[in-house]
Amino acid sequence: MPWKTEVYEGVVEVIDGDRIIRIPKDFVLVGDAISICQEKDGTISIYPATEEGRRALDSFSPFGDWTEEDWKRFEEYDWSTHPISARTKAKT
Repeated sequence: MPWKTEVYEGVVEVIDGDRIIRIPKDFVLVGDAISICQEKDGTISIYPATEEGRRALDSFSPFGDWTEEDWKRFEEYDWSTHPISARTKAKT
């Protein structure tokens, strides 16, 4: 099954000064420990912090929903003309 981005709008509960959020049961989060990261732009991400949880992430693939046609286009693309490739070659 290809994975897709899911959005959940919840509420932030405050208990003894701590902010608590609920993660929906259909979201995959394996293990009982997490790492929370806040980026410079304010985005907050939650990651599993156990080895078991990190291994569970292996099942997620950013290309899981690509069709054979998508892969064919990717393989046939002339990457030497891609702006980043061209800049990299110019520096060497």
